[in-house]
Amino acid sequence: MLVHFLAVGLLFFYPLLGVDPAPRRPQPVLGVLELLAGMPFHAFFGIAVMMSGTLVAPYFARALPSGWPITALADQHTAGGIAWAFGEIPTVLVMLILATQWRRADARTASRTDRAADRNHDADLAAYNRQLADLARRDAATQP
Repeated sequence: MLVHFLAVGLLFFYPLLGVDPAPRRPQPVLGVLELLAGMPFHAFFGIAVMMSGTLVAPYFARALPSGWPITALADQHTAGGIAWAFGEIPTVLVMLILATQWRRADARTASRTDRAADRNHDADLAAYNRQLADLARRDAATQP
């Protein structure tokens, strides 16, 4: 079961956090959306176990040692809190990593755009300004 969880975790997080080149690297905003889509399921499961008034696995309560310091239901409520936290805390950490990657990707794009503008002497900006000037002339010509 641990190998299964490790494999699924790697398959889930590799496209989001992998540093190796991939055929199609998702945009950071898609990674954030993917993480946000899974958060309600972690929260729902953990809160449902925490708030349950009956035991989810009553056969487990019979297996507890006689000197167990808390009741099986209190143990289940603690387990629900742990399940909720261990589902959400890593998600928040990955969200912070994705935000950092997003910021760096934007800085690289801005740097690349600035270098291109320096090479062609802001040809795109000049073309845009000409287009706006043409629109202003047409608008002025149609005004009574």
